[in-house]
Amino acid sequence: MFSACIIEDDASTAQSLRATLCRLGCDVLVSEGSRESLGDIRERPCIDVAFVALSLRNASARGVAREIRSRHPWSKVFFVTSWEGEFDRDVLDAEGVAGIIKKPPRFSEVKRTLIEHLG
Repeated sequence: MFSACIIEDDASTAQSLRATLCRLGCDVLVSEGSRESLGDIRERPCIDVAFVALSLRNASARGVAREIRSRHPWSKVFFVTSWEGEFDRDVLDAEGVAGIIKKPPRFSEVKRTLIEHLG
């Protein structure tokens, strides 16, 4: 189906997303939120969709999103967060972020998001 990348330093969220994406038939790379993540992104020949934790401990989510988009300009990048506030669509668009996935990730939301953004 699709090549997916998860940049998340919370193990339970990463595993939940990975299980969901694998169930949907995706080829999934899981990477910690660290400088090594950027190396993983650079080595990956194709990333169709990326899920990046908004609050990474050792890296900037915005920086990781920019790196993904610079290496894979067609990729759809989503921030993953438990924050319940509203996000400014103009700011997300400026950062090249397609949307937000709420923690904990739900199968139905991830599936709907993939269909909506990737077909």
